[in-house]
Amino acid sequence: MTLETTYILIFKKVLKINNINKIKLVNAENAEKWDSLTHLRLVYELENVFNIIFKPNEILKFNSYNSGIKIIKKKLNKSTQ
Repeated sequence: MTLETTYILIFKKVLKINNINKIKLVNAENAEKWDSLTHLRLVYELENVFNIIFKPNEILKFNSYNSGIKIIKKKLNKSTQ
């Protein structure tokens, strides 16, 4: 399974959104279910699945589908170098 497929599955599970196109547009402002607790659940799931740890500033910057995947790709690239 690709990184993006896994990422999408986590978003589907936590935010309970089934439409992949809608998931790719989701952010903390436009998602009904994205509150502070859901944010922490997303962080927790992503850390466990990708075996990474978000820094506090990364948690704050992670406010959309796009920002999250950028942070994860950056972290995973650093760990493979």
